[in-house]
Amino acid sequence: MAADVVATYRTALERPVNRHLQLGFAVPFWFDARGDAPGPVSFDGATKPAVHHLIDLEADLPGAYLVVMAYRDFTGTSNGSIAHARDEFRYAAATRARSGLVVGQQYGPAEQHITFNGQPRRDFLRAAAAISTAFRRYPPVPRAGRRRPRRLPGRPPLSRGRSRRPWPLPT
Repeated sequence: MAADVVATYRTALERPVNRHLQLGFAVPFWFDARGDAPGPVSFDGATKPAVHHLIDLEADLPGAYLVVMAYRDFTGTSNGSIAHARDEFRYAAATRARSGLVVGQQYGPAEQHITFNGQPRRDFLRAAAAISTAFRRYPPVPRAGRRRPRRLPGRPPLSRGRSRRPWPLPT
């Protein structure tokens, strides 16, 4: 259950070594009980859409985030990725949640109109910009930890090049 995961995360944050640990959940856009989706659920004395309960569980955790899987290859219309994520952003803002929200998009193989696969990358970037603009008044997902990955003990320094690997990848 999500509440147990969040409780374990809170306990883990008490250790200094975990201070940059982030917790994230990914949920389908229909967790907000719209249309033919399952209706509100009861939890902790309240009845509301499942995604609202998740936002409430993470609301005071600035290092936590929720990914709304609003997979579409278009942003406009009532069936676009912006419309599918709007309720989650509004609820998080209304409750002053400190956790972050992300609108999930897909670039790999999937059904038509759900992915940008096979389309020019500029279409994907244009959609990402439209999503950012639509939700710019909401706080961004906080970045945790260092800006650069830390070198692991016993490993060579990390490469900055795209094609160079400092050591073989596990198989």
